[in-house]
Amino acid sequence: MSPGVQVLREEGLEIGGCYEGDRWPEERVYTSLHKESSSDVSSGIDAALELAGDSGRWQRHLFLIVGLGNICVVFQTVGAVFINATPGHWCDVGLAQTFNGDNTNITTMDLFIPRDNGGYSTCLYYKRNNTSVINTITPQYNLNDNKDEQLLSEENKIGTKSADKISADEGDNLGDDSAIGGIGIGKLSYPDGPTERCNKWYFDRSTFDTTIVTEYNLVCDRRWLSSSVQVCYMLGFLVGSLIMGDISDRFGRRRTSLFCSVSLVILGCSCAFMQDFWGLLVLRFLLGLAGAGISLVNFVLLLEVVSLKLRTSYGMLYGMTFGLGFPVLAAFAYCIRNWRHLQLAVSCSSALMLANFKLLPESPRWLSTKGYQVEAVRVLRNIAKANGRNLPPDHEMIKYIKKPKEDPDQSPKSFSARCINILEVQFTLVRTPNMRRRCLVCFYMWFVAAMTYYGITFSGGNINANLFVMTVAGGLVEIVACSSSIPLVKRFGRRNISCSFFTLSGISCLLILAVPRDHVYTNFVLMNVGKYFVSAVFGLAYMYSAELVPTSVRNVAVGTSSMFGRVGSSSAPFIVDLMGGVHWALPSTLFGVLALIAAALMLLLPETQNTSLPETVADVEAADK
Repeated sequence: MSPGVQVLREEGLEIGGCYEGDRWPEERVYTSLHKESSSDVSSGIDAALELAGDSGRWQRHLFLIVGLGNICVVFQTVGAVFINATPGHWCDVGLAQTFNGDNTNITTMDLFIPRDNGGYSTCLYYKRNNTSVINTITPQYNLNDNKDEQLLSEENKIGTKSADKISADEGDNLGDDSAIGGIGIGKLSYPDGPTERCNKWYFDRSTFDTTIVTEYNLVCDRRWLSSSVQVCYMLGFLVGSLIMGDISDRFGRRRTSLFCSVSLVILGCSCAFMQDFWGLLVLRFLLGLAGAGISLVNFVLLLEVVSLKLRTSYGMLYGMTFGLGFPVLAAFAYCIRNWRHLQLAVSCSSALMLANFKLLPESPRWLSTKGYQVEAVRVLRNIAKANGRNLPPDHEMIKYIKKPKEDPDQSPKSFSARCINILEVQFTLVRTPNMRRRCLVCFYMWFVAAMTYYGITFSGGNINANLFVMTVAGGLVEIVACSSSIPLVKRFGRRNISCSFFTLSGISCLLILAVPRDHVYTNFVLMNVGKYFVSAVFGLAYMYSAELVPTSVRNVAVGTSSMFGRVGSSSAPFIVDLMGGVHWALPSTLFGVLALIAAALMLLLPETQNTSLPETVADVEAADK
């Protein structure tokens, strides 16, 4: 999803950062760029950046550096599609998987696993006396041992005989304790028997050698633990998005980004070696925290050194690097089918970010704000040199960007006072009727957009789609959505596009319910159409929600909306895995219904295109009368 930097009102608004909806950079600061604020240090640094060049080769090089970091974050964010995949599985009854006959194969699934919805049950098996079955079949029909193909253990020796050579009378001799479950093979009709739940499984390893699911048996009653692998990562991303902005404000963009980059590599490699499942969940949480720091801080750094008119373009391009990470990840996964080896490979490749110790600069805007004018001038000279510009002498530059004296009225408050202030501002969002309507709809819009986006991303297994193709296509769809939605928004407006795209995404998801599961390509197309439209809405959500609320509470309103988005993305794995276990189309149906409700709620919002931004709550209340 592209960072929500899309067309954030080109009427004098600067974005010091944007929302990282589980992978977009979180909102940082809106700063007025009106000329009457020239006493503010931001005006001086803006002019200094313009003098050094705020749209040249240096900015393009920085974009490549931070874009690589975003791709590395994709490896961990979307990597669960492969490392946590759930292959086909059945109860392992401790016998050979196949009896090879002359004309027909009788499998142990045919003999011991009940049928369920047209296939084999994944969690139940017939309670049989396996030894009695084997002893009955082997001597009577002169079955030949084939230890290479038919033994799971040295004690279980089973041979081969064609099923149609076993008479019905002979089959009846298997009755009672050795009765075999409800299918017909040749002339045999085996009666049903009592069933039990599995405690051991046989996994289809035709696609993946191992995954987290196969290693820890995260199926059936333990299926929710499979979802928790990705949920822990998403929760870490949520916490990281909340705290990394403040950390980077205090310690700097460069140091925070480098710390998170090193942490991502170390934690990612540690996941590959962690044997304890609960320890793996802790590492996944910390991995999400580090990923959020890289994505957020790098994005803020990029926006702080480019011109105002190019911030939208760079923001969109930065979002596209997330889409570029999808096919790269799929290539890794296609070549490496063991989850530990794959996790280690993508984490080690992320070590390329360690070159940032030499390549990544500090933000001159942050340096000047914190009073490090000499260091800020040094970075500005590097920018000017790369862009072919000349700067005045250092002492003049230092005067130009010198930090003004801090207003005592704006001095930091105590922690308790800040908490009380946050609660008061939150109450402001819902205290008056029009603000309440706008904010509640925005919260729901974020929640549904994030849930549907990630739900579709992780739903490839539910529609039996090839996970490699699904991932590559998802990345390409995202790139197209990022690039094509801007002109549509400019022409038709925020509300109309949000409403229309939510509707089309919802319809696409609902149509999956009407298509049989074995029509894989039809469902594949519907999924990606739905993802295209919800990706575009996700990109639009930040801009639209920012324009709906007054300046006095804009940061808090957008931040709260982003929190609902993170809740939606964190719930998506549970919906896909647990509801998908009940019926494969239930998750997409839920996404479709919620998207259509969101489309209807969009009609309750006003259009904000080509309108003045509200400055106070009173402006909002007056505008809707």
